Amino acid sequence: MMLEKTLSELHGYRGWMIGKCRFSFGGEEKPAEAPGPLQQSCHLDVLRSDRRLAEVEITNPLTGDQLRVMLVRAFPKMKSGTEKAADEAAGKQKLDTEPGDGRTAAENQQLMKAEFPQKTGEAFLPTSEEISMYLHASEDENPIHQGKAAVVPGFLMVNRILEGYGDCIEASVRFYLPLRCQEPAELVEKKTGEQSRTVELFTDRGRILQMKLQGKDEGGKQL
Repeated sequence: MMLEKTLSELHGYRGWMIGKCRFSFGGEEKPAEAPGPLQQSCHLDVLRSDRRLAEVEITNPLTGDQLRVMLVRAFPKMKSGTEKAADEAAGKQKLDTEPGDGRTAAENQQLMKAEFPQKTGEAFLPTSEEISMYLHASEDENPIHQGKAAVVPGFLMVNRILEGYGDCIEASVRFYLPLRCQEPAELVEKKTGEQSRTVELFTDRGRILQMKLQGKDEGGKQL
C-alpha cells in the first residue's frame, strides 16, 4: 500500500489504466531509528513517458520493496457524439477479443480454464464499499474508479490475490480487461514450480488479469 500510495503523487495521468506491474518484496525490517512514516521514504522515478503510455518505478529503501508500473492511456481525448458512438462500437468489439490472438473472449476463457485445472471456482467480487475504502487509503482519485460503472482498481485486485500468498517475494501482473464494480469473477490457479504459480482472473467476458507469483525455498532463497 505504501508503494501504491506513492503512485498518487504522479500527476498528469488521470483516466489512465494499469497495463502491467511488478512487485518485488525485499522483506527488510524498518530500522527503529528511522524517522517519519514509511511512505515518506519511497522514491518515484519516471522511466518513460509519452502520449500513450508511461512507466514508473517506486522504491522503498528502508524495506527493499519495489513496484514498477506501466500505465496506458485509456481515454485519449474528448470526442464528438458521432466519434464517441464509433468508439463505443469499436470498444465493444475489442472487449470480445484479446490483443493479437484472434480468439473470442469466451474461447480464451474456455482455453485458459482447460490449462489451469488445479484450482477453480473461487469467487472474486469486490464491492463498492471495498473499492471506496481502498481509494481513500491509497489516495487514488482516478475518475475511472467512480460511478456506477466504476473500474475496480488494479492494485485492489492484486492485493486481494496476494493475501493468500504470504511467502511471495515477487509478483508480475498483466492486465487484459477492466473489471467493473459488482461484476462477478473467478480465480483460476496453476502451480508452475515448487515455489511458483500462476493465478488468472476471469469473467464471462474473458481474462481480466494474469499474475505470476514467486516464493522462496526453505533456505530463504529465490528459486
